[in-house]
Amino acid sequence: MMTIADIQDVFFLCGFPYYKQLSIQGQQADCTFYSIHSDYRKKVVLQLTSKAELQHQIALEVIKFWAHDLKALEEQFIEHSLVD
Repeated sequence: MMTIADIQDVFFLCGFPYYKQLSIQGQQADCTFYSIHSDYRKKVVLQLTSKAELQHQIALEVIKFWAHDLKALEEQFIEHSLVD
């Protein structure tokens, strides 16, 4: 069974420290990804089968998160540009 420390190690390996509220419930971990560029947040549920699989899941979730984050950042920029 994986611990919070194990999951934090995998996040470190993925180079993605932007998560909060990490908790484990059975064979799942829940957390919230957050952006340092925009107001975008995303709740993520990860299956805790193995460290290799967890690393793969986190990498995929990070790619999806960045795609949405960049879109949110673009919308925020446009919104602020229209106000000025």
